[in-house]
Amino acid sequence: MIFTALSPNTQKDDFDIARRLVFKPQDYENGAEIEELRTWFASTLDVMSVVLYESARTGLFFLLKELGVGKGDEVVLQAFTCVAAVNPIKWTGAKPIYVDVNPGTYNLDLNDLANKVNERTKAILVQHTFGYPAEIEKILDFAKTNGLFIIEDCAHTIGGMLKGKPLGSFGDGAVFSLGRDKGISSSFGGVVATKRKLLGQKLIGQEKFLAYPSKSWIRKQLLYTVTSFLTRKYYDTLSLGKLIHLISFKLGLVSRSTEQVEKRTGAFPRHAKSRMPNAFAKTALNQLHKLETINLSRLKISRLYMKSLAGISGVKLPGWELADGIFPLRFPLLVEKRDELVEYLSSRGVLAGDWYDVPVAPKDVDLLAASYQQGSCPNAESVSRSVVNLPVNVNMSESDTEKVIRLVRGFFG
Repeated sequence: MIFTALSPNTQKDDFDIARRLVFKPQDYENGAEIEELRTWFASTLDVMSVVLYESARTGLFFLLKELGVGKGDEVVLQAFTCVAAVNPIKWTGAKPIYVDVNPGTYNLDLNDLANKVNERTKAILVQHTFGYPAEIEKILDFAKTNGLFIIEDCAHTIGGMLKGKPLGSFGDGAVFSLGRDKGISSSFGGVVATKRKLLGQKLIGQEKFLAYPSKSWIRKQLLYTVTSFLTRKYYDTLSLGKLIHLISFKLGLVSRSTEQVEKRTGAFPRHAKSRMPNAFAKTALNQLHKLETINLSRLKISRLYMKSLAGISGVKLPGWELADGIFPLRFPLLVEKRDELVEYLSSRGVLAGDWYDVPVAPKDVDLLAASYQQGSCPNAESVSRSVVNLPVNVNMSESDTEKVIRLVRGFFG
């Protein structure tokens, strides 16, 4: 089976590290890897300060707070996003305001941005959707003219570049995710990076007083790396992999990446407002040591898709220019008969992705609680109804890529 999600870039060495850590709770919190991870991001992004949290949503919350965002303010962000980017805005007391997307790039639409900004707007959260750079330079000019902060949402990218400059180094601050299905396939964790000296000092000073998440929660994230690797490895072996996946959730051995309370009410999850445990830094660093290989694999596969799937009736390719330094997290298509295509691929050994099949994902998010008004972002809503993601992970062979291409072409005949 070829996977789009389920910790798709995890490999045997990642599995071994997580497996050993599960049984060493004494090593969960403290260790040398925290500072090594901090140094890696500071050096890679050429920024002054890096702050580490248990999740990216916690990092975004504290970044917004230190920028002075609070009750009565508005923060602009695009629709076609995850509720994990929305809730931290609400936690500050501010209101999220949704901007429509460019249906070719899946990123924030500049014309609609101008329509949504007003005197209450305090900041713009700029998402690099699927790792493809937003029009960040134009957005920066707009923000400067209007006196707004810029936060880069880099949940979909680590290592991406625009004109030789790292994504995450353009705005006032940036937030990266170290989650299972993001720029790397790690356990959990969030990174905030900023080039602003005073802002960085405030965040680092605050980080020192944060508690660690519970050891039981840390263990569940490590176990997800273990069970997802086994699920993928044995998926086609008498359904053993499916059974491992089912049992691990049924018994509460692992947790979902987004808790029900986040989706239903937008409230803080139990693990929020915590610092990053060393165990997460350790699993992340092992993936980051392989980042160049992971990213180049993504780019190579994406270029093959772009070339081989062009001109198919009923399929719209992304309007991307896949220059060096652009590393798609997933490869999105807009298609007719989306559900039928997903079922067709699944029955033939390819589990396609569904990011994002609603304007604010996941599908069971309460849009009212997320302050999203139906009809406010028609492009995002249209894209959500027809998007499907093809896999681009490092574990795919050339024959895997050729199989995906052959199946998509075969479906549309």
